[in-house]
Amino acid sequence: MERFYEEHAISTKVGDGRPYVRYEVGDPEHVLREHWHMVSPQFVARIANQAAGVVIPRYPPRFLSLDEVPAELRPDNTVVTDSHWHYHGEDTGFEELVIPSTGKQLHRRWVHTPREMARHIEKVHGGINDQTVHLDENRAKYVFPPGDGARRLDQHPQAFVSFVTARRVFFVIEGCIKADAMLSAREAVFSVPSVTLWRAPELPYYARRLRERIVYIVPDADYRKNRGVMTQALLCRSYLRRYGVRAEIAAPPQAAYDRDRALKGIDDYLVSGGTVDDVDVLKREAPYGLAEWLAEHGKWRNDKAVRAADTLRGIAEHADENGQLWAPLKSIGNATGIGARRA
Repeated sequence: MERFYEEHAISTKVGDGRPYVRYEVGDPEHVLREHWHMVSPQFVARIANQAAGVVIPRYPPRFLSLDEVPAELRPDNTVVTDSHWHYHGEDTGFEELVIPSTGKQLHRRWVHTPREMARHIEKVHGGINDQTVHLDENRAKYVFPPGDGARRLDQHPQAFVSFVTARRVFFVIEGCIKADAMLSAREAVFSVPSVTLWRAPELPYYARRLRERIVYIVPDADYRKNRGVMTQALLCRSYLRRYGVRAEIAAPPQAAYDRDRALKGIDDYLVSGGTVDDVDVLKREAPYGLAEWLAEHGKWRNDKAVRAADTLRGIAEHADENGQLWAPLKSIGNATGIGARRA
């Protein structure tokens, strides 16, 4: 584990305080003993028999008195969590489709139109539509117990001390490892496992403890290449601001990432010798006077212009440089408070 800590800028004190626990391939009993006792042994065996890795215990924020947060597994290599045979060719007549390995007819629920699977075709098949019945494997670098347990806040047991007096707090939306790197740099920090899981059910209650501080939401430095990353960070910012939190976005420096693509995460940047004070604070704000502009040009009543301005601001702040949205309007409506129907 010492080498693992060094590779991720985690101090021994922070690493052992969680603690990270190593397991070897083919040892599901070890995983079950270490915090996964509530999970199906068959599911654990499926993961542990594919690759060795690390068990990462997670903890709810100390002062919320919440239930246990399930641990996560970080296998050394990506593992298959689930698989199924499916079809998304041009001919969707499922009666003629059979599974190659068994000769049985493919169930109609696994027959899709190319339009339904457009994102899958682009991501998994390189944009070329496979016209055969084929096996689709779900692979993961991080593994969580089945259910909703992944969408929970984590705060390292040692992080509470720094949180009490901190004037700035970091909300890492890229996992425990990167949060622990920042804790090792003596920063107040909490986290969620990935950019799409920031809206934990306890976040509104936690936000009340954040109002007297500035909160920096920390994504990876690939936010320009992966537009969904920036969108989620902006949605998280809007959501926290609804609760009166001074929220901003801070990412590892883009200049460093442009020089070396290995410096994507905040832990990578800290390992390279960077400091937390060097991160890029990303600003995107709608201009002031939007309601007045709408009232003047649309000749609307003042109350209608204000509602329209709130809606336009909520949508515009979450678009990319080309004015494109990369999130459902429902997500934007919920995060900003303007409502999905109005958005």
